[in-house]
Amino acid sequence: MNKQPKYLILAWGNPGRGDDAAGLVIAESLEGHVGTNVEIRSFHQLGPELSEDVAAADHVIFIDAHEHPAWPDLVVREVDPADDYTPDSHSSGPEELMALAKVLYHRQPRGTLVATRAFDTTFGAPMSANGQELVAQARKAVLGLLAAHPSTSDVQS
Repeated sequence: MNKQPKYLILAWGNPGRGDDAAGLVIAESLEGHVGTNVEIRSFHQLGPELSEDVAAADHVIFIDAHEHPAWPDLVVREVDPADDYTPDSHSSGPEELMALAKVLYHRQPRGTLVATRAFDTTFGAPMSANGQELVAQARKAVLGLLAAHPSTSDVQS
């Protein structure tokens, strides 16, 4: 009997800042459309306390919005543990959480970042039309990541 991999989806953002809510919107849209081996959790920000949950998963999919000028509008990339992370903050990024899981729990799950460009993060702004389009594309990318493994055949689009 094959063990189903445990997928952990960690989404974060600020619902009050336009496109910064993308991760939360994507996560909400996945509810009821993923297999039983997928756990979805949403936060305002990621913190080091999530490292134990990251270590317990086989594959962690991090979902967020980004403002990196050199990155494309939709990013889907592997996440490796940070090389020199020292937990000295109440917030962490995907690389830091992967590093903490590796150091504290001696586990390194597969990590993938799915991030959409945040065109407008003005306080009180709704999600932009470009942001909404990217959310739809990112949702498809996440479902594709989940469907790529044979034991997630119950993923629904």
